[in-house]
Amino acid sequence: MMKNNRHKKIRSIALAVVLALVMIGSYNVTSLATANVIGGTEKQVATINAKNGITIQVYNGDVYQIRSVLKNAKWFSENSDCAAVTTKGVLTCVGNGKTKIYAKVSGKKALTFTVKVKKDVWVTNWNDSVVSGGANRCCLQLYRSTTLKSISLYHWNGGKGKKAGTIYIYQSNKNHKQGKLVKAIRAIGTDKNTRWNATTSIKLKKGYYMIKVSSKNTWSYNKESEGNGFADLYFEGVGDLSFY
Repeated sequence: MMKNNRHKKIRSIALAVVLALVMIGSYNVTSLATANVIGGTEKQVATINAKNGITIQVYNGDVYQIRSVLKNAKWFSENSDCAAVTTKGVLTCVGNGKTKIYAKVSGKKALTFTVKVKKDVWVTNWNDSVVSGGANRCCLQLYRSTTLKSISLYHWNGGKGKKAGTIYIYQSNKNHKQGKLVKAIRAIGTDKNTRWNATTSIKLKKGYYMIKVSSKNTWSYNKESEGNGFADLYFEGVGDLSFY
């Protein structure tokens, strides 16, 4: 009986070790994927550090600059309806699902990774009648706390766009008074720089907020937007707000 108990104990210890190793392995994979997605800051645009074979979680509306150890790489997507990418590595997440992104060097495939694009909540004040530029701000009221994932601002500028600069998010009040800076984010230009995109992850409490930009002269707006610059906002979970 003692011998059987001892064998059971050894098997239990061995099983525990295996489970621990599996958990550690799973943790490392998750950490690796998370570590390779970096949200935008005031000094750096949102970035994916591409490594062969990894799978990363992103959100609809996210825009990233892909970086890797490869030199002179050209980037491609297997499904541009899910995530489109320019040859220079600007990745735009446009639909739900997953796809493979790969790089070629001298015409040969050199690196492949997978992106899983998750659905989020999209809110916009954009409409068809456009004034080329001059919006000073975009004010919004959040009715519930939420997480802002991405911002896309429209800089038509007669079709010429404007080299992307910095997007600022401030606290505000119902009288449009600018308050404390919440975050500054370096933007990525897409669609010939008519779109300024900033991807980050900001937890916002309910209340009033103001979005501003480093170059207001090209930020499009019109009367219907009540003077607010055109903005597409992407939230994780809740997008209960109004522009004012």
